[in-house]
Amino acid sequence: MSKITAFNPQLCNSFRKQVLAQLQSLADQSGVVIKDGRGSYSPTEYTFKLSFFVPESDGNVLTPEAQDLKDYANTFGLKPSDLFREFEYGGETCKVMGLKPNRPKFPILIKKIQSGKMFKFNEELVQRCLK
Repeated sequence: MSKITAFNPQLCNSFRKQVLAQLQSLADQSGVVIKDGRGSYSPTEYTFKLSFFVPESDGNVLTPEAQDLKDYANTFGLKPSDLFREFEYGGETCKVMGLKPNRPKFPILIKKIQSGKMFKFNEELVQRCLK
């Protein structure tokens, strides 16, 4: 890679991938999982969030949102065991990943398995899909 003179969206994306690739070997040695989050940039600065998690025995990562689902599942018509459960929706396999209790309309975090993208669902829809 050549010397960076200014950040732009394409460069930030490429740089992030390289940073994560470099950190992955350290994470593998340490037995932790890396999750990257949102970032921002200006021509002279690029920042993005990095989090490191100790995985559960089944390999799943207990993020703060996942812990919230375990703690508050009953309030939202779910069970703690619904965390990481998979279901079909719109022809795609989805997985329950967590809960944002402060989002009254769409509090349940769902990951579409094929794309890896996260979505917000309302509790009634998730309850129907899990039955």
